[in-house]
Amino acid sequence: MAQAKDVMSEEQSIASPQPSGGFWKDVRSAVVGRQQYDFTEGAIGRAIMLLAIPMVLEMAMESLFGIVNVFWVSNLGADSVAAVGITESLLTLVFGIAIGLSMATTAMVARRTGEKDIKGASIAAVQAIAIGICLSLPIGALGFFFTHKLFELMGASAEIIKVGGGYGAIILGGNLVIFLLFLNNAVFRGAGDASIAMRALWIANLINLVLDPCLIFGVGPFPRLGVTGSAIATTIGRGLGVVFQLWALSSGRGRVWVKLNQARTAEKRDEPAGARSAPTAHRVSAWSHFSCGVMQLFGLYFVLGFFSLQWLAPYLTYTWMYEDDYERYEAVLGALGALTLLYPIMLGVSILVK
Repeated sequence: MAQAKDVMSEEQSIASPQPSGGFWKDVRSAVVGRQQYDFTEGAIGRAIMLLAIPMVLEMAMESLFGIVNVFWVSNLGADSVAAVGITESLLTLVFGIAIGLSMATTAMVARRTGEKDIKGASIAAVQAIAIGICLSLPIGALGFFFTHKLFELMGASAEIIKVGGGYGAIILGGNLVIFLLFLNNAVFRGAGDASIAMRALWIANLINLVLDPCLIFGVGPFPRLGVTGSAIATTIGRGLGVVFQLWALSSGRGRVWVKLNQARTAEKRDEPAGARSAPTAHRVSAWSHFSCGVMQLFGLYFVLGFFSLQWLAPYLTYTWMYEDDYERYEAVLGALGALTLLYPIMLGVSILVK
């Protein structure tokens, strides 16, 4: 009974949109987060801005992992930088699977949240997370035990494998935290809590920024682990970001409140009155189905390509500038510039294609 009251009060808290207080106030609300705002009502432009600002900041933080790692690892030599680059290239495959699953998760959670079905959104969230865990385990085993073989397939030399094998094994073996970061944030975005997703990446990056130099160079009581220390710092940072996400999901900080037993829940959804007697949808031909599926398949390659470019462009810019005798701070500024310009370019291309 108490749980039902909590769900009802949560539904009521997002039932009425708040009036806009100006552009900068909306920007502040987007960063801080306003749980009371109902994105299904009110001005569409304002709703897009409240969701887009924390999403852009969130994705920028995800790209920052690779930039920070290369920045510190570049002090160890070219072989260490190459190991990071090869691992990031292999990670794009993991990113592709995680992004595809998170897009479906966002759609399911957003639909249930728009229907004011908070319980249904929670069930969809838990089951998506369970699927992500099941997918990440075999990928992690493959990446951890066959890192050297994967590096060889990518054309790495024996020295690069010797120096960076540990880095690749830890990053690929710990891909579970990557899956959970993407999926948990997909739940938050689908529910309209994009600011929580943004804060999770802020926490993960802050921890990575602190631990990276400590574990790479052995600062203070930390051991000197070289490029492997960068992988440990990144995995710890992402892992603590996941801990924050799970705390937010299980404590009711956002719109969706998840519980472990929802992973095996399969309830019948009540059909609205008159649904059985409603006319059937317009039938389409088999050729239309086939052609639509083919276009979606080709479109998926472009979507995954754009997302891969989002992570690779800053890293490639930094590597090219640093190897071309630019100062390190200039290479970092170039990587940040590539990261900043990538979003409007991708948006413009998407609008032109559409």
